[in-house]
Amino acid sequence: MGDNHNFPSGRCMWVNGPIIVGAGPSGLAVAASLKESGVPYVIFERSDCIASLWQKQTYNRLKLHLPKKFCQLPGLPFPDSYPEYPCKNQFIDYLESYAKHFDICPRFNQSVQSARYENTSGLWRVRTVGLQNEEIEYIGKWLVVATGENADRVIPEFEGLREFGSDIIHACDYKSGESYRGKKVLVVGCGNSGMEVCLDLSNYESFPSMVVRDSVHVLPREVYGKSTFEMSVFLMKWLPLWLVDKIMLALSWLVLGNVENYGLKRPAVGPLQLKSTQGRTPVLDIGALDKIKSGEIEVVPGVKRFLPGRVEFLDGHVLDFDAVVMATGYRSNVPYWLQGTDFFSKNGLPMAQFPNSWKGKTGLYAVGFTKRGLAGASSDAVKVAKDLSEVWREETKQASYVTEMNADVRPNLALFVLSLDSSVFSFQLSIPKNTTTSVEMPDNHDFLSQKCMWVNGPIIVGAGPAGLAVAASLKKNEVPYVILERSDCIASLWQKRTYDRLKLHLPKQFCQLPGLPFPDTYPEYPCKKQFIDYLESYAKHFDIEPRFNQTVLSAKFDETSGLWRVKTIVETSKSEFEYIGRWLVVATGENAERVIPEIEGLKEFGSEITHVCDYKSGEAYRGKKVLVVGCGNSGMEVCLDLCDHNASPSMVVRNSVHVLPREVLGKSVFELAVSLMKWIPLWLVDKILLVLAWFVLGNMEKYGLKRPSAGPLELKNTQGKTPVLDIGALAKIKSAEIEVVPGIKKFLPGRVELVDGHIRNVDSVILATGYRSNVPSWLQGSDFFNKDGFPKKQFPNSWKGKSGLYTVGFTRRGLAGASADAIRIAKDLGQAWKQETEQAKKLVILRRRCISHF
Repeated sequence: MGDNHNFPSGRCMWVNGPIIVGAGPSGLAVAASLKESGVPYVIFERSDCIASLWQKQTYNRLKLHLPKKFCQLPGLPFPDSYPEYPCKNQFIDYLESYAKHFDICPRFNQSVQSARYENTSGLWRVRTVGLQNEEIEYIGKWLVVATGENADRVIPEFEGLREFGSDIIHACDYKSGESYRGKKVLVVGCGNSGMEVCLDLSNYESFPSMVVRDSVHVLPREVYGKSTFEMSVFLMKWLPLWLVDKIMLALSWLVLGNVENYGLKRPAVGPLQLKSTQGRTPVLDIGALDKIKSGEIEVVPGVKRFLPGRVEFLDGHVLDFDAVVMATGYRSNVPYWLQGTDFFSKNGLPMAQFPNSWKGKTGLYAVGFTKRGLAGASSDAVKVAKDLSEVWREETKQASYVTEMNADVRPNLALFVLSLDSSVFSFQLSIPKNTTTSVEMPDNHDFLSQKCMWVNGPIIVGAGPAGLAVAASLKKNEVPYVILERSDCIASLWQKRTYDRLKLHLPKQFCQLPGLPFPDTYPEYPCKKQFIDYLESYAKHFDIEPRFNQTVLSAKFDETSGLWRVKTIVETSKSEFEYIGRWLVVATGENAERVIPEIEGLKEFGSEITHVCDYKSGEAYRGKKVLVVGCGNSGMEVCLDLCDHNASPSMVVRNSVHVLPREVLGKSVFELAVSLMKWIPLWLVDKILLVLAWFVLGNMEKYGLKRPSAGPLELKNTQGKTPVLDIGALAKIKSAEIEVVPGIKKFLPGRVELVDGHIRNVDSVILATGYRSNVPSWLQGSDFFNKDGFPKKQFPNSWKGKSGLYTVGFTRRGLAGASADAIRIAKDLGQAWKQETEQAKKLVILRRRCISHF
């Protein structure tokens, strides 16, 4: 296992599936969703029952605060006979029936002491302690943290709390106001629990005082018989968050009146915005406010200190109390037992924000930490189960077709002989007889990882359009291959890192891949979804099946064996593989990694900063001042999209830029340029394009868009700078809806100082600062690429290197250039493949066990 000297338990158990920690609603939802997906699991619970918070740490009168349809778990609705707001016992009965329905059997009384990921083995080690202090360590590939936001009670530190002398309890131990009849009770906290405890105490003829230290949003649970929560969910589908907040506050004022008259000051930020940014839940009033208005519940300020039987408040008043109930909330306990991961913050909540807080690295998942209640936990559970089921299927599929070979191979005497039969390799062990000659082993200490795969054909790195084009072209030439992709889908740049309104900038005829044109029904400029659908159908048409979630750590050519060694890691399980093959095709392209420029003060800006790869739509920026850094095609189009969503964009134009019309008199400018270059020199084509641009767009320099001295095509050829094809942004610049600003000098908190000295207030920043190649980070020992990750050779000779190295998609000529590269590579490899297959046998010296697949 590695690190054996620190292997702590007396007992160790292998878990054939994910390890779930916590059998509350979140853990049950994950377990049920995994069950439905056919994925085995084990689930731990520190208590002796499911949902121990609900069963043991809630007051008797508790009901669900939201309508039942927002609180049901995946796969099983509440019974129709249940009321709109089920009570505590009904909800517990529902959870018990849920566990029974999905045959969920937690391991009770198992308290997790620690959980940590071991890099050596690529496994999670979870140590638990039972009732008899017996220790067990569970080993597995995946860990699901489902302990939730409310694992441990919070008791604030007050001066003199221990000297108070009378009854002090946390709200988790409060059951009913029956035992407090006639008593003066101080309730510390004004959230939903604090309000409801005060209401319960008042109903039992106690005298509650409620500490309101901070501002709080109080909303009616229903407005004219309609759930306020359900209403807000509906409105958020159509309106921005700030406007829904305004509507909610207006309805609250209409139904509840001005609550500030009663000591309940509202926050400056709206209730939904506060919930999204800080996780602070608004109070849904079920009657406490009437008691406050009538004086039956007294609102008091913050506590300064406790005295024996009394409490001194921040306003100087001192009051006598018989008991104190701490409705001061709960916190996550994850930091106490989860070790060695930066996925969770020190407060025990995921660092990533919703909706990306459910999945970490190395097989780590989190459920129930979205601060969106049971609906959020259910949503997380479904995502986790879907992701794990895909990984699980891949694992079981691999187990079914991978043949493991174990041999007692003695050093210096073993030779594996690969007998080539079509595309299938068989292995024979040949040990020379009566020999004492030492056989030199090349780089034996790391020649193969624990799992090694011989690839009977080229290894393609990258399953974007370039990689797909090579794979399809190889398929037509009957050359087998393997294609590795770090993401979980083809063309991940297009599927996950592009904005919604994106369309191809060039006519579809220049963007189709070899062997399959776009459908005739597609428009001249297909949209993002249409292009993705085309790529999916392309992969299906040519039966291309990439090995997903395979991140290439390194690739280098082994001079001794004459083979490429490509080391990968499976992100979901951290399993390492080494692929051995004769040829390597680099198809990761020019846009593998985002570029974040180093600008003074960027980290101190404070507000939202997004790279364009994470930008989807201007919907979230309505009414905001947005600074877009970059004036290329992405920058221009993002500005246009922001305008269309009533935002106020400013675009940073630091350098000169060529802007051309996408079409002239209904004809593509790009197509025109391609036609002209067949007959006249490049410089003259540039002159013609600039004249046409001036004719259609006018003089752009007076709007802050200075043209470079070199022509657009010359600049593209020599520096790779793509001209902007205008699709409407220039009209917005002319009308001042998009403001052009100079370069940035530095960022300030909430502001930006430009190089001209002006300082502007900005709500958000979008970095349309482009991408770069990631080849230098993993391709080793080759001088074919420069430090920027591009071939040193110029087009059209940049597609082939030495020692079986090929590149596709690095010509700076878009999809047409990648397709041309793919065809050349497939033709060249087709010829090499025929020569290779003429040889009957090949010898490869190996040391460890090898798994033959390809």
